[in-house]
Amino acid sequence: MSVKAAHKRIRNDSGIFTSGISKGLLLFRVILVLSGLILFLIPASSQIRSRPKYRFEADFGYGFPEAIGIKFKYGNKIQAGLVQSLDSRGLGATGIEIYYHIGEKPRLMDQAPLYVSGGVAGYLLDVNYTKEYNFIIYPRLGRSFYFSRTAGINLDAGPGFPLGRTKSSNNIIAPVLFTGSLTIFIRF
Repeated sequence: MSVKAAHKRIRNDSGIFTSGISKGLLLFRVILVLSGLILFLIPASSQIRSRPKYRFEADFGYGFPEAIGIKFKYGNKIQAGLVQSLDSRGLGATGIEIYYHIGEKPRLMDQAPLYVSGGVAGYLLDVNYTKEYNFIIYPRLGRSFYFSRTAGINLDAGPGFPLGRTKSSNNIIAPVLFTGSLTIFIRF
């Protein structure tokens, strides 16, 4: 049996063309099924949202208690980060911060612009100048202003509660301090 005869026999044995359905009616049914799938699957798949990307973020800016600070954060709606301050005398306080982004995120952005944050900063390294306190707890409310999807400015402010005050300092410290920061960030 030749190859041509084998193909013809397989086509005839499948019963598609010999069961009384014409090629035109078969084509119409295939088009009808495909158009139905397209009409129902495309709207359904547009309702499925992709999971948010967890991203690294690097911030550089100025604030209190950070002075000049470098921050590294990871996350999306909830971010965890480390901050290291650099002041005029060298390394300053090191902090841990948590961010929670609230509200609706803009259509083309990965995060909502408003956030609530909290942090604890303390002196991990021995410094050779008088410290007014050993560590500070600071809750903040902030907003991100975007230049693009991956860059912008963070501005936040809130109270700070200094703890572990040193007795050697003659300076009087208020029990509640103003804390805040203005940083430029890049997400990657």
